[in-house]
Amino acid sequence: MSGGPWEECSKSCGNGSQLRRRSCNNPSVKYNGNPCVGDDVESRACGKPCPIDGGASDWSDWGTCMKNAEGLDEQRRTRTCTNPEPRNSGKSCTEEMLQKRSCNSNEPIEETANTVVTVLTQETNNNIYLILLLIVVLALGGYAMFGPSKKPGAVGGGFVNASCSQFVNYPTL
Repeated sequence: MSGGPWEECSKSCGNGSQLRRRSCNNPSVKYNGNPCVGDDVESRACGKPCPIDGGASDWSDWGTCMKNAEGLDEQRRTRTCTNPEPRNSGKSCTEEMLQKRSCNSNEPIEETANTVVTVLTQETNNNIYLILLLIVVLALGGYAMFGPSKKPGAVGGGFVNASCSQFVNYPTL
């Protein structure tokens, strides 16, 4: 008795089943011989996870009013593609993920993709500016806190004055 190939799974995703059939033909029953022992059909479980498309979360609260790249006061709110997150080759969200409105109106601001990039670039530049400003403030704050030291290299702050004793001549290439 030989088994045939497995049939296609009964479901393209999720829990399904596959069948294969066999024939009593190796050798065939002859001269009142006994038939093959066992079932003519065999079954097994099959399947793969179904795709889950992403869905948009609820909107965040409106942020505080800030100047945008064009110098206008606006508020922003966002949402994410996490309700649910796309899985198993599911589609990502196609809904709007960022909304803006004028601080003087409750109407959303219509914009193009270039405006979004400009605003996001401006926001990134503002963040870099704030980080640099923080570094300067901390550096000046440290100087103001510890002040210049009377002894070069002393613990407790201040600057160490260094001097060069000689110049090194490097060969030119």
